[in-house]
This record gives sequence, structure tokens and C-alpha cells, in this order.
Amino acid sequence: MGNHEDYIRVMELVSAGKLKPVIDSVLPLDKGVEAVRLMERGEKFGKIVLTP
Repeated sequence: MGNHEDYIRVMELVSAGKLKPVIDSVLPLDKGVEAVRLMERGEKFGKIVLTP
């Protein structure tokens, strides 16, 4: 994690298409507990997205 200025710069790069976040998986919101377990076990590489 960085400071607020770092966050602003990273979001500018994402918006410009110069930096793409790594998405490990997309799960429905009702699988939130499973998502937390994946994070706790380290069984992911990248972000876990929960969809409503």
C-alpha cells in the first residue's frame, strides 16, 4: 500500500489504460465467505471481484 498520492497516480495509470489490474476470479456476492477463505489460504494471484 502507498500513500494517497500513490493511489491517485495508480488510478490515473489505470484510467489511461497503462496499468491493468490482475483479476484472479469473479464470484457472486453470496460467495463472499469463499472469497475471504481464498485470500486467507493464499490461493489466489490478483484481485477477487464480487458481483451483486
